[in-house]
Amino acid sequence: MNGRRPWILLLLLAAAAVSACAETFAVSVRSGRSVGAPASQAGVPVELAAELAEILADVEEGTMDVMFGNGHVVFDTDHQEATEASWYDALAAARAGGANLLVLVDVDYEELPGKRVRPFAATVTVANVFTAQDHLVGRIDVTDLAGDGRTPKALAIALGNRAAESALKEILEGKTPW
Repeated sequence: MNGRRPWILLLLLAAAAVSACAETFAVSVRSGRSVGAPASQAGVPVELAAELAEILADVEEGTMDVMFGNGHVVFDTDHQEATEASWYDALAAARAGGANLLVLVDVDYEELPGKRVRPFAATVTVANVFTAQDHLVGRIDVTDLAGDGRTPKALAIALGNRAAESALKEILEGKTPW
């Protein structure tokens, strides 16, 4: 019996070390703008709302999959339009949910014939939940993603994957101001 204790203690120590490295993230995927719409057009056209909600959910799925796969605790906030008010809403939801960091992915989209949409690009920002400091990670264009002829769903998931990879890289390399 005494010979097993060191192994159990070692196992518990290893589990504690792994969990200490994991961050808790909140992910907020927000609708940006339609690249083909005039700048004066505000909001998402009603006829595209359901299609865009599906694209945002796919981007969120791709983002969360990468973060889970890297051992982080992650949860989502509601999809909203990319506004200053939605930034504060997402920050409050992240704080209430126990996140340390908030990853915002603002998805610009292009309208296709037949009331369809396709993701066009994403702007990725990371925010410290406690200080409300944010850090622009960058912009990802879908043309930078491998694979031509992908469906809007596949592009959205790939965009989410790249957004998470970019955000994690900035954080792990210490490029954030906190």
